[in-house]
Amino acid sequence: MEAAEIKTDHERLRDYMDTKDTIARLRKILTEQEQEIIAIISNRGDTAIADQDFTCELKSSWQYDHEKFTPLKEVLIEADLASVYEAAYEKTTEVPERWDTTKILALGRRHNDVQAVIDQARFPGEVRLEVKPR
Repeated sequence: MEAAEIKTDHERLRDYMDTKDTIARLRKILTEQEQEIIAIISNRGDTAIADQDFTCELKSSWQYDHEKFTPLKEVLIEADLASVYEAAYEKTTEVPERWDTTKILALGRRHNDVQAVIDQARFPGEVRLEVKPR
């Protein structure tokens, strides 16, 4: 049986830094490849690439400009408003008003006027690429 290789502290640190540098280079390459694929899909006006071995699609979530929810103060009944909105108040520092987006979206499914405000507040979130083997 061979004796285990004994490394000096310096060799361990050098190996660590080499590995860290390799990971950084690979992350950079991966980011460039991802950006290239996203550009290809976007330039085609598509949301996916058809491939025999992989599923590849752009995933995007919606984000909301909460300041544009303000008209809901006039649209919602008091009970619904109380469940989705918290007015600004002061503690030791001012706590800004807060909207519960999940509950607002649920109300929007039941009330067209609420949905109209939601639609005005909505904007695209960050696009991310999802590639998986089939």
